[in-house]
Amino acid sequence: MNKEIVKIGGMTCAACASRIEKVLGKKEGVLRVSVNFATEKATVEYDPQKTRFSEIKQVIEKIGYEVINIEKKAAVDEDKLRKEKEIRTLWRKFIIAAIFTAPLLYLAMVPMISWLPFPIPGFLEPMHFPLRYALTQLALVIPVIIAGNKFYTVGYKALIQRSPNMDSLIAIGTTAAVIYSLYSTYQISIDNTHAVEGLYFETAGVIITLILLMNNMRKKILVVDDEAKIVEIVKSYFENSGYSVCEAYNGKEAL
Repeated sequence: MNKEIVKIGGMTCAACASRIEKVLGKKEGVLRVSVNFATEKATVEYDPQKTRFSEIKQVIEKIGYEVINIEKKAAVDEDKLRKEKEIRTLWRKFIIAAIFTAPLLYLAMVPMISWLPFPIPGFLEPMHFPLRYALTQLALVIPVIIAGNKFYTVGYKALIQRSPNMDSLIAIGTTAAVIYSLYSTYQISIDNTHAVEGLYFETAGVIITLILLMNNMRKKILVVDDEAKIVEIVKSYFENSGYSVCEAYNGKEAL
């Protein structure tokens, strides 16, 4: 039996870790698999006579995730650089999404708030130019969807493989909003002006933008994967709460 510990990139929620465990668990030769979402690590035990580690990596990559390196060969600096690159990429996508979502949300909300001192431009007035109003929103939401394209590639792939995750939920929700809005735009184009009330492009834009922001913030959170540090943090927490830490079995500390 061989045991490998790998770093996995592309996980966005705990469901992603469960999905990897589920898929790898079905592969012949894999005896045991455990994926930790917080540390982005997977521990895989397998029979080298029935499968190879390269095949296990291919399975992980096939379902939309990235096998970054093998822990025993990985350099700490390299892993840090990788995470910094991911943060920069996510931040850039968030900025792009936010730039287009801000005016999109403004266009969608202002007609419903009459007391605002900054009304939308007359040439985009939904009651007088509904089609122009709808097409402008469509043009604004497209860059946001492109910025969040990974939600769709990963989410729908997971859905097809019957292992839906948070990306699947985001993809389905935003797709529904866009499709309904496209239908409303078509209705507007055939002179059904009341369909202007059925535009929900901003819903898709706001969801994608906020999730990109949250993913960026999550990536910036320091993930403590050193056991000694974890022990110190736990000790400090309970000592500050009035509890005492004592020696337990095998010379290890416990509460």
